[in-house]
Amino acid sequence: MQVSFIKVVELQARLIPHIHALIRLDPPDSDDSGGHDWHAPLAATELATIIQQAVRTVAVTVTDSSSNTATRVIRFGTQVDTQPIDNRHAGTDGSAVQEDSPHGGVLPGRRVARYLAKYVTKSLADVGISARRISTEAIADLDVCDHVRAILTAISQLADKGLAGVGRWLHTLGYRATSPANPAAIPPR
Repeated sequence: MQVSFIKVVELQARLIPHIHALIRLDPPDSDDSGGHDWHAPLAATELATIIQQAVRTVAVTVTDSSSNTATRVIRFGTQVDTQPIDNRHAGTDGSAVQEDSPHGGVLPGRRVARYLAKYVTKSLADVGISARRISTEAIADLDVCDHVRAILTAISQLADKGLAGVGRWLHTLGYRATSPANPAAIPPR
């Protein structure tokens, strides 16, 4: 068994990253059946429970770049919503028919595809940033609100303090994402 996933980062109105992820269990690469007869050892609801447990317990302590002794703990926020997806439980109209999810039912794949597409198609152009890389020198001249300019300036300062590479991603507000359009992001079943 292998885990496949795709993630989309939505920048909320206050430009705090909100991560959406689709996580799937797939047959091992050595499966000769092409995956058609393979059944995951976990139900979608069991995987959702494991993800919830991981999110509550995983934390990483990193050194604060502004101090030689201070550290920061990075962890998931309190708003975590896991919703199992399973096409076998979808009605012909796209509605969920099984009520075994703690969040109101197993979600059909089409609904999830529409949900993720909404975030994939959101653009930083909405806040005045082009898709092309920008330099730190250009920040002052950009036609953006003060809040976006403050975020860009903070990213630039982080790059100056040794956070390797973050300055290359000013045009994505510091986030270097895996493109959902990348075929390797989530292999076909």
